[in-house]
Amino acid sequence: MKDSKGLGPIKTTMFASLYLMSGVVFADTVLLINGDTITGDIQELNTETLTIKPSYSAVIVIDKSAVKSFSTELNRVWKRNAKDLLSKNSTPENQIAKAEFSNTPKTIIVNGETLSIAELTFPTITVKPEWQITGHLDTSLDVDDDDKSTEKLHLNTDITFESKTWRHNVKSEIKHEEEDSKKTEDNAEITYALDYFINTHWLVRNENFYHEDKLNDQSKYKYIQLGPGYRLWGEEKDKLDFITSYTRLWLNNKNINLQLDAWALGIDYSQFWFNEKLETYANFRILYPSWSAVDYISNSTIGLRYLLTRRIYVSAKYDIDETKTIVGPENDHSYTIGAGINF
Repeated sequence: MKDSKGLGPIKTTMFASLYLMSGVVFADTVLLINGDTITGDIQELNTETLTIKPSYSAVIVIDKSAVKSFSTELNRVWKRNAKDLLSKNSTPENQIAKAEFSNTPKTIIVNGETLSIAELTFPTITVKPEWQITGHLDTSLDVDDDDKSTEKLHLNTDITFESKTWRHNVKSEIKHEEEDSKKTEDNAEITYALDYFINTHWLVRNENFYHEDKLNDQSKYKYIQLGPGYRLWGEEKDKLDFITSYTRLWLNNKNINLQLDAWALGIDYSQFWFNEKLETYANFRILYPSWSAVDYISNSTIGLRYLLTRRIYVSAKYDIDETKTIVGPENDHSYTIGAGINF
């Protein structure tokens, strides 16, 4: 780990692992009669053609007679010969299903039944599950060998479970840094937020946060928040949320043990650009405690992710943590460049 020459293999292994984790199991795949394979999002299957959107190009329209078989990872509303049911024994529930490859040319398998592709269609609109799961896994590893041997490992996860009415979000972050085999940073934090959507704009949020620093004064910091929020705008993955809340804080270290009340303001932003190849995002939290010795406590993150493939991306992030007291401000800034997968 201390040899800078080993950094290349480490990075290669990291990207290879991310690639395997994000393989074709997450994508739709079309096998053609001529032996070609196309991977992407199948958008439509009509009476004449199959339309697929690869991550590397515009949509491709394929004549159904050229398709040997295909698989889909989304539930589709299938029709057979323009009828709503796949077979005489099908039910409306069985009509909604994924598709698997078939060994017989020009067929696929749906609900265990081998069906002719020529007979099947489904519309462009797919059935969304009641609960949708999305998430990110970011990692960065930096090994320097100059005047001082430095090792840095940052790991971030962000997972969301969302329905029409409820949204669960779990975020975690681990930071570990060493300089000449001596730890210079060793901390971890986790955030859990539960949102209840009153309508398309208004929501109520309960947020729980815990941070622990295992070095220095071994401080622990946690809070519980509850309050209303407003989505200024948002459609699909893009959003801009404002949250206000009443907060209960606990601050502990070797010297103090405090419990404080505070009012807080939060902003969550995310937007996609260039046909969802680039994502910019930001999170901001500022708390105003009731204790006169502390003016405010703020946590901010600004970052971007650029998709290299459908699942793998490179990322850059800037974190700012600041606490202002009667003694003066205390700041902690960090930059992170790494790679990750989304799902």
